[in-house]
Amino acid sequence: MSFSKKGSRKIVVDDESYRWIVRSKSTWSQQQASAFIDKTADGRVRFAVELETGIGSVMTVVSEGWHKDMFRYWDVKLDGEIASITPGLVCEAIRYGLKNGWNPHSSKPYTLDLNKPLS
Repeated sequence: MSFSKKGSRKIVVDDESYRWIVRSKSTWSQQQASAFIDKTADGRVRFAVELETGIGSVMTVVSEGWHKDMFRYWDVKLDGEIASITPGLVCEAIRYGLKNGWNPHSSKPYTLDLNKPLS
């Protein structure tokens, strides 16, 4: 899978170039979570990272913050805040993923959940 240059951003971490992208609109699952229709759905923001070449594994990162639509469509009070995905957070996630099993040169996808204790 290769991200489009439109909508994605380049980041260089330890002399390796990556592209990362955040979905601006909420997914159906995030909307269901915001409506509390689906108790297993998670309304947290996710972003994806891959090598700039587009060849290899994609790391999906589940942030600690909620998607903005959780507050837009529903009058709810949630623990936590609206997610702010910054280049610094992306850089930290890439370094953590690399140290903990993500191989961006392989074809195996990797998920990093920032809501779970990091070892």
